[in-house]
Amino acid sequence: KNLAQGNPIKLEINIDTEIADPVRANKMVQDLIVECVNAALCGIDLETYVEDEERNNALQMHIARIRYLGLSSKNRAISVLWEHLTPQTINSFRAILANKRVTKVFHNLTYDTGVLQNPFYRFRIDGDLEDTLLGHHAAFPGLRHALQGVACQFRGIPPWKSEFRDGKREDVDDPAEEAVYNATDIFATVKTVAPIHVW
Repeated sequence: KNLAQGNPIKLEINIDTEIADPVRANKMVQDLIVECVNAALCGIDLETYVEDEERNNALQMHIARIRYLGLSSKNRAISVLWEHLTPQTINSFRAILANKRVTKVFHNLTYDTGVLQNPFYRFRIDGDLEDTLLGHHAAFPGLRHALQGVACQFRGIPPWKSEFRDGKREDVDDPAEEAVYNATDIFATVKTVAPIHVW
C-alpha cells in the first residue's frame, strides 16, 4: 500500500546498545522507561540462556535466565546486558511491567512473560498486552508469523534474523552482535503494531 502510494517503505532502524559500561547501561534503561511511560507503550524482548545446556535449553521459560534486555519506545530501541542492571533499575523495569497505563508489546508474549514470571524473577505484569505474533495470526492466518517475515510484510528492512542466525552465529561469538540483534528485534516488533491493527 505504501509503495503504491509513493510513501517511503524503508524502516530506519534507531537502536543503541551497551554491553561494557554498567553506568551507561543503567542510564539508557532508566531514560527509555521514562519515555515509554510518557507514551504509555513499551516494547520488551529478552535474549535468554540456561545455566546447564547439557540438561536444558533456553526455550524452557520456567528456568531460562535473562542475558539481554531489549526495550523500545515508538521511536527507538535499546539492548543492554541484564547483569549490568542495578536493583534500582530493575525496580524501574518492575514498575513499568506492573503499570496498568502502559501497554506492553511483545512478539510471542507467552515466552517472554513466562520468563519474566519464572521463579528467578517473579515480575508482576499488568495492563494491556500486545502480541504481534498473535495479532499477525489473526490478521493473516495463512502466512508465516516469524518476526522477520511480519516486519518485512509492512516495511523494507534488512534480513537481520538471517544475518544473525537467530542470534547464535556459528562463526562468531560476539556479545555486541547479539545486543544489536536484540534491539533490532524489539524495534521491528513495535513498528508492526500499527499496521497489523489496520487489518
